[in-house]
Amino acid sequence: MRELSVLAESGDQSAIEAYACNLAWETPTTDEAVQWLLRANEFDSVIAVWNLAMVAHERGNPFDVRRWINRTADLGHEDAVDVQKMGYNVEAYLIRLRN
Repeated sequence: MRELSVLAESGDQSAIEAYACNLAWETPTTDEAVQWLLRANEFDSVIAVWNLAMVAHERGNPFDVRRWINRTADLGHEDAVDVQKMGYNVEAYLIRLRN
């Protein structure tokens, strides 16, 4: 993870995305994870934006959930379109995925 961090710090886009997603997986709602996800968002990383929506959901911020779901849907993420169709009910969407 240290090597990935160094590459991300140097501005490598694929490293930024990978590092952000690794942080989001390990510590999803930390400010550090969000910071890196926001950096990856700058170059239209669909997975990073989706993770920002999930962080907003975990933090209980419905405004940001909508914002990031809409951005993810605009980038073509089909899951985000499904969440939009479900009235932005992320919890119901996640339950549906588990079944």
